[in-house]
Amino acid sequence: MPKLKQTPLAQIGETVQRNIASRGAFFGLKTDRDFAERLNMSHSTYRSKRIEPRLWTLADLVRLSVVLKCPLQWLVTDHSGEME
Repeated sequence: MPKLKQTPLAQIGETVQRNIASRGAFFGLKTDRDFAERLNMSHSTYRSKRIEPRLWTLADLVRLSVVLKCPLQWLVTDHSGEME
């Protein structure tokens, strides 16, 4: 059975989640609880947003960019083709 192509919104959501996890690991954030504490949100709220990226608000993403010390643009850019 052929793979279904993701919608652009789903692709961006997956990219954002991958970038959050990657940058968070740089700062030693490994679990949902680590991220939630750092972002001053409940564990369940963070987990819901991680599972369903469309729930992130612009304010949440701005706060993430500040906590993760990266530009907001970096969070939404696909870095999978970049060399490390």
